[in-house]
Formats: sequence, C-alpha cells, structure tokens
Amino acid sequence: MLSELVTARNGIVVITADHGNCEEMKDKKGNIKTSHTLNAVPFLIVDPNCNGRYVINATQDPDIEEPFAGLTNVAASLCNLLGYEQPPHYRKSLIEFTG
Repeated sequence: MLSELVTARNGIVVITADHGNCEEMKDKKGNIKTSHTLNAVPFLIVDPNCNGRYVINATQDPDIEEPFAGLTNVAASLCNLLGYEQPPHYRKSLIEFTG
C-alpha cells in the first residue's frame, strides 16, 4: 500500500479531493451529472510520527464569510506540514499545532 511505503520513510500521506460529486451522480430529471458539487470532501492525514504535535481544525475561519473550510485552506495546511509558514495571503491552515 502506498501509505505504508511513504510512512516507512517517515513521510506524511495527505488524502483529499477537489470536489465531491459521487453522491449526486444524476440530476432531478435522471440525467448524468458531471459538474462539481459543493459537498464536503475528505482531508485525511496519515502521520505515524504526529505524536499529538498537531490536530486538524476545520472550524470556520473568522476572516471570511464562507462556512467551514475548503480547498483554499489545503495549500496553507500543506505548507505547515512541510515545516513552512503559510504565505500571508493564504487562508487559514487546517493544521493546528498543539505544542
């Protein structure tokens, strides 16, 4: 399994998607729906070395009106996981360091 190979090398696996639509494959008329939806998508981290250093915090960003977190938060989260500060123009990271 890919995650086993990555974590064996002390890597971190992030699993996400750009848009969800598998739960809405057809529109109300029964036509195949190929457009993206606004449904939530996964954001999973496989990191056996985390040891409680961080948690995923997907609470609403108080600086924006959109409810909940989204794709725009993923880039900042990846910066943090790589050990970098997110650029100031990025939206809030989904990673919250605990210590």
